[in-house]
Amino acid sequence: VYSFDSFWSLSGGVTMWPVILPIVSSMFASYSLLWFFCCLHFFDVGSSEQSIVDSLGRACSDNSEVLTLPSIHSLDDLRLNKADFEHFLIELQGIAEGPQKRLNYSCKVWSGMALHLLIFSWMEIIVGTGNLRTFGTSETAYEIHWLFQDWFHLLGGATLVLIMLSMGA
Repeated sequence: VYSFDSFWSLSGGVTMWPVILPIVSSMFASYSLLWFFCCLHFFDVGSSEQSIVDSLGRACSDNSEVLTLPSIHSLDDLRLNKADFEHFLIELQGIAEGPQKRLNYSCKVWSGMALHLLIFSWMEIIVGTGNLRTFGTSETAYEIHWLFQDWFHLLGGATLVLIMLSMGA
């Protein structure tokens, strides 16, 4: 004979098990996609760094006297054409702006989903710790499958929060 609590617990469990697999797989796919975009931006910044190093190398080879002058000299003392210097600065700015624009766009597009995943993961931790605290203290028997479910959510939520914090997204 099932009690009212037992009936709702069983019906909730039966309803949730078909839903859990798509939720876990979509969360895994979302985190994997976020990680992939983080890697793309990391490589984008790395290639920009190489472009800046190449531009600096060209500028230093074309104007080797710049490296030997003390820092107290003005731009006029550098015997450097002001137009060439401004062109060089514009080139460096252009190199740096490309990855920054792409990063800003990605952050804008992904921020809502990343915030949702972070809040969802924290809720898993809060609910899991709250339920585990009542283990053995409530008048209702805490069934073993509830314990497994709470540990799953607690460890899953903690893992997802750590992943999110390590990505810096």
